[in-house]
Amino acid sequence: LLPSCAGVLAAFLLYGREAWHTCNALQEPVYFLSGLYFPIRSLGPFGYVAAGVLPLTHRKTELLFVTLDKSEGYHDRISYRDYAISTERFHWQTQNSAGQDTPGGRRYLESATNGWQFQIFIRSRRGGPYRACGRVTLESAEGDRPMSIVWTFESSLPARLFREFSVLRGM
Repeated sequence: LLPSCAGVLAAFLLYGREAWHTCNALQEPVYFLSGLYFPIRSLGPFGYVAAGVLPLTHRKTELLFVTLDKSEGYHDRISYRDYAISTERFHWQTQNSAGQDTPGGRRYLESATNGWQFQIFIRSRRGGPYRACGRVTLESAEGDRPMSIVWTFESSLPARLFREFSVLRGM
């Protein structure tokens, strides 16, 4: 399971979101229904996943794993405000340790010139599947510990995922 998921993940990092769709024949726990589903626990030993980020320094790519509904199973201090603003934009708050003067914060703020890229994976609630939403670029950032960042999706979210990830979900 791990080698096949790692291979699909590598294809995504090398070729973008369309590479996921070409892997449909694998019949692994990867499903293509207006977004990609895969068991993130199969990434196993990568400790940063638990913190919501996985920096792949050798590729200058950081994977962002976002859980929108943090009402169950999370510590009170983990109540970040993450939501889709539109099909093209996503509001994300960094971990409490990331600030404008930290390596992680600078990685985000200087991404237009430092070569770092970011891929975002979003799920509605803990235990649910992450959906690969593709590459994002920094639009704006403000605040400190946590920083509030607005990302622009390279490829627009499908309407169904926007409704699921929108700030208006559940209203």
